Amino acid sequence: MTKYTPGPWFIEVEREAIRGTYAVSDDFGTLIAHVETWDESDKEVQEQAQANADLVTAAPDLLEACKLAHEIAFFNQHVSGMIALAEICRKAIAKAEGGKV
Repeated sequence: MTKYTPGPWFIEVEREAIRGTYAVSDDFGTLIAHVETWDESDKEVQEQAQANADLVTAAPDLLEACKLAHEIAFFNQHVSGMIALAEICRKAIAKAEGGKV
């Protein structure tokens, strides 16, 4: 069982009442994160907020992919680069799960 709200997560368009504000929710409408800009008039800042919200929505999938990559790398340490990949994945998983990196 996970400690976090299971995915999928998505940006709720209806909650985007203010330009540059993005509500990331699950299928049940549970608010996961609220991403907003500090300057609504700056297009680059708006795009960055959208990109941050997109990254948040991908988090459950990225964590699952990272766990699979870690497992594959760990059991294939004889292949060049796999030890480094396993360590990068281990740190990312620990960070995502609130553990010590």
